[in-house]
Amino acid sequence: MSPHAAMAIEGRPVSDADVRDSVVAEVQGFMQRLPPAQPGASPSGSISSREGLVLVETAGGVASPAPSGRVMCDVLRPLRLPCLLVGDPRLGGISCTISAYESLLLRGYDVDVILLADPQIPLPDQRSGSGSSSGGAGAAAQYNNQ
Repeated sequence: MSPHAAMAIEGRPVSDADVRDSVVAEVQGFMQRLPPAQPGASPSGSISSREGLVLVETAGGVASPAPSGRVMCDVLRPLRLPCLLVGDPRLGGISCTISAYESLLLRGYDVDVILLADPQIPLPDQRSGSGSSSGGAGAAAQYNNQ
């Protein structure tokens, strides 16, 4: 849900700290439900002893506005989250993806992966004709400017 929609539902202004606190609470709640990283470890162990992947998706892209008017990547920056950037490989989309990537880099984010998602490219099981035909696909690529 976008912060603007949440603000309309809440009926009150939502601060940048509120957005960050909500993200932290959701991530911590999800992490508590992940299995322990070590077999036999206590299920009530610390979050850092958990194994899994948590994705935090922003609505509208890395530079979409938060309720305060600041861009979301600035609002979430104090959390030091690593990034998986989902980009568009179609005409114009590659430029937008590179711009988003550079915007994140300039703000100090670690962008580990860029995923170019194209619904026109069939998934591997769809190419062979043996899988579902629910659509959606993509190709992963890493853009490294070093």
